[in-house]
Amino acid sequence: MEGLRRDFPDYYLNIQRQIQRCFEYRGSGRLETSIVFIIRRDGTVDGGSIDFFERSGNVNFDYAAMGAVECAGNGRFGPLPEELGWDRLPILFTFRPRGLPEGQIPFSGASPGGSGTV
Repeated sequence: MEGLRRDFPDYYLNIQRQIQRCFEYRGSGRLETSIVFIIRRDGTVDGGSIDFFERSGNVNFDYAAMGAVECAGNGRFGPLPEELGWDRLPILFTFRPRGLPEGQIPFSGASPGGSGTV
């Protein structure tokens, strides 16, 4: 993910921003869930690729995370950068709310084919 963050910072941040806009969970607790998915060249998510990598144990939180990826994956990411050279970008995205005020939920772990920090 370091390469994507370094070489395509706007696209990298847009992945975070669009998922955050779609994430709707208002519960509390120190939860963490990871979702894997694939962004196609046109910026949509391959619906069959969305799956849990790791669950939090809280069904509502887990499915809110999955729903955020489905929502953002309906074209909100925009096409992959031409210079990227890939037709499919695998992502591992980890949701970790940190007890911030409502609407300020940071995420970490958006990375192609592995984990990292966003």
